[in-house]
Amino acid sequence: MTTNDELKKICSSETCEQKDIEQSINNFYKKSGGKLGVDYFCKKCRNTHNKAKNPDKYQKQKARWLAIPDIDTIKCSTCKVKKVKSEFHHGSWICKSCASDMMKRKRKEDPETQNGYSAKYRKNNVEKRKETVKRSRENNPQTSLKNYVKKYGLTVEQYEKMVVEQDNKCYICRKAETKKRKGKVNRLSIDHCHKTKKVRGLVCHSCNYKIGVFEDAGKMFRISMYLAKIEYSYFSSIIPNWKPIHLKLIDHDDEISVRQVLRKDYNMTLETYNEMYNKQKGLCAMCGKPEKSKAGRRISRLSVDHCHKTGKIRALLCVRCNLVLGSYEYCIENNLDVQIQNYVDKFSKVHKVAEVINV
Repeated sequence: MTTNDELKKICSSETCEQKDIEQSINNFYKKSGGKLGVDYFCKKCRNTHNKAKNPDKYQKQKARWLAIPDIDTIKCSTCKVKKVKSEFHHGSWICKSCASDMMKRKRKEDPETQNGYSAKYRKNNVEKRKETVKRSRENNPQTSLKNYVKKYGLTVEQYEKMVVEQDNKCYICRKAETKKRKGKVNRLSIDHCHKTKKVRGLVCHSCNYKIGVFEDAGKMFRISMYLAKIEYSYFSSIIPNWKPIHLKLIDHDDEISVRQVLRKDYNMTLETYNEMYNKQKGLCAMCGKPEKSKAGRRISRLSVDHCHKTGKIRALLCVRCNLVLGSYEYCIENNLDVQIQNYVDKFSKVHKVAEVINV
């Protein structure tokens, strides 16, 4: 038996964007007298034709919709249920839930066409979309917070209550958030257990990253192995049986600035850096992988890792491993590792007790 998805038809309109191309009959309105039981024009061409033929009709419909008071109800043309005006998009006679279901059905029936429409609209209306997003954020400042807390099973009221209980300070370091984005201080991050998916508390961005380091067994193992085998020397035996290779590490335009940074921050020369890079074969000394993060359009150089106490250089690390190691050493120096462990243990015990009570 042939389904609607298998039936194809060509739009008869001369101005159709997909002229002389077979389309699924789902893109045509139903019509008893038409071929295959559908209209001669596709839906988009038919709507354009009707608006051009009867422009006053749509203006009257729009005026009639605007004249309806906000407190009155409107009957949805699809589900036939009376709902308040706020349940409808501006100027539409189809309620929001029915419109959402309709779009989902269209995307499921003909995803290529619908995705093509969306991509074309985004491409042709970049500035309009930016203004819409900006206006939406100004009119609904709680929308981003609502979407954020929803990922963790919380409501805005619960999040705000937690902020008040913690005096808007991090649960671990007892300091206010300092990280900024677009000139505004970020809100406190929601910390949760990745195994149980249960929320533990609100922490600052820095402590949230450090918790991730201490809870990741793979990262802790790499750090311990790296610190155990590295000697405070420019030429530590990181990779056995290495052979010198010649690589163009830095462009000529950046050579002067890079030399200045290396001399000022690490008291080393560019030739020494290149020799270390060749010895490590361009790989991170901790994870054994090449650098992937980018600075602009180019891949970043390996970072110079050094001991903050003695100032001696240890090896070259990728940006990610350098951040992880820095967070680890900062926690050890400031006893934050103990606070993080106590914090994690406290909430793990609370969750276990809650599970026993619920059982």
